[in-house]
Parts: sequence; structure tokens; C-alpha cells
Amino acid sequence: MSIKKLIPPFNAERQLKATLATTMYTDANDFLLRTNILLKDIELLSYAYLSKIYVDILMSIESNLKTLIIILSKNDETPENVYKEARKHSHKIADLYNEVENRAFRRIKLLSEKNKNELLNNAIKITVNNRYRLVTLTQIRSEGINTDWGLGEYSNLINYEYIRELQKTAFMIHEITNKASGKYLDRMGMKGTNIEKFDDRFQEFLSNIRL
Repeated sequence: MSIKKLIPPFNAERQLKATLATTMYTDANDFLLRTNILLKDIELLSYAYLSKIYVDILMSIESNLKTLIIILSKNDETPENVYKEARKHSHKIADLYNEVENRAFRRIKLLSEKNKNELLNNAIKITVNNRYRLVTLTQIRSEGINTDWGLGEYSNLINYEYIRELQKTAFMIHEITNKASGKYLDRMGMKGTNIEKFDDRFQEFLSNIRL
């Protein structure tokens, strides 16, 4: 079988979706790589420092879930509509996961129930607002003596061991996204007049969403 037969005909809509998904997937990858680097510096493991690493992991999960929404979009969904659908959930990981679950039915396998429940019922008690030192320290202080007894709602999450476990979950979602990409996205390869067609469509997309 020739290579030409393996590559689907050029479709600007599908190529644009592939481009959007790839940018978000790369964002997720960058966040995860940064957490690996930061967690190596064990001399700086204060609550405020760890909370910022925690936020990076959450941002990676968020980016991957938004990527999956685009990957699993219907053929009649425009790039603009599916992009706005992904973005409208903002940093709400539970809402993003629910949207992905609806689209993934009988198509891809997501997290186990155990990992899903831990993520949605516990891990996301920490939010992107924890990038601010004041937010984290206020939460920890509100726990009082519970922090010292290992019973703190927030301090039990913002610690090295839990963050490493959350990072594992983030990598699971990253791998799920990678496999879905290979299964459902067009390869990003263009030549000749198709490059111009794609660029025109991309400029139209930017104009439509006013990015």
C-alpha cells in the first residue's frame, strides 16, 4: 500500500482541529516537564512552593482535557465551536472531565473509577488560585491544629507525596490524550496550495474567535 493511500485527503477543518489540539497537548506536556524539574529541588518544599507545582499539574490536566474535547469533536462541529466549548469550562476540571466523558463513550478509555474519584472529589480542592501564596497560607492556617495531626484538608494535599501521586494521574491523562490523538486526528502534513488554504482558514479562525 502506498503512503498516499494511508494519508487522508486534505481537509482544512480537520487540519485546523489537529493544530489546535496539538498546541494544547504541547502546553500540557510543558507543564508536566516543569513539575519534574521543580520537584527535584527538595530544599524548597514549602507549602507556597509546592502549591505552585500543584497548580502546574492541574494546568496540565486541564490542557489535556481541552485537547480531548477537540480530538473527540464531531465532524459537523466547526473548529471555532469546539474550541469555544473547550475554553468555556475555564479551569473547572470536573466540568471538563464530564464533557470528555460524554464524548469518549465507546471510543476511548479514560481513568479508572478510583483515579477519577480521587481527582474529582479530592485533588481539585486545590485550584489555580493556589498559585498565590496568600491563598495557600490562608487555607493552611484555617486548619489550625489539624495540620499538625495530619488531618488538614489542604495540607494533606499540598505535600510532596500527594503531589507525586497526582503527577502520576496527570501523566495517565497525558498518555490517554496521546493515544486518542493518534487514533482520531489527521497527520499534520501539507504541501503546495494546501498550505495556503490552511493559512487562509487559520486566519479566518483567529478572526472568528477574536483571539
